[in-house]
Amino acid sequence: MFERALSASCRDEAIGLLNRPQARGGPQHDDGWVFDALAVLLTQAGLATFVATQAERAGRSAPVP
Repeated sequence: MFERALSASCRDEAIGLLNRPQARGGPQHDDGWVFDALAVLLTQAGLATFVATQAERAGRSAPVP
């Protein structure tokens, strides 16, 4: 999802997410937070169908922005 976010209109916001402790390795890493944050960005960028597909593949529900 990061790859799609970096190539979409939300590129700058995605780069900001990469710099958050939750997106980096270590004790603060949180896969759920990363997924939800990217899902919101991509949905706002008009990629809700992509988000829904990725959520289904990951066994998650797509968060509502």
